[in-house]
Amino acid sequence: MMWVLQEKALADVMEERIKTDRTLQQPFDAAVKYVQRGAAPKLHAHVEAYKELTDRLIVDFGVKEDEAVKPTE
Repeated sequence: MMWVLQEKALADVMEERIKTDRTLQQPFDAAVKYVQRGAAPKLHAHVEAYKELTDRLIVDFGVKEDEAVKPTE
């Protein structure tokens, strides 16, 4: 199973499995009804918490700006 995730996104794998196994369709449809569309509520609170935790990790481990890996686009 894990090798599949190296080739495809998890969403694609789940979509294929739901399409081929009809017993998965009903629970999926039921779960989707409880998920709100758009950005998650209180997303800003999650982002702030993530930033604070990241800042703490940088301080705790003594990471310097020039040592941090810059994300590639």
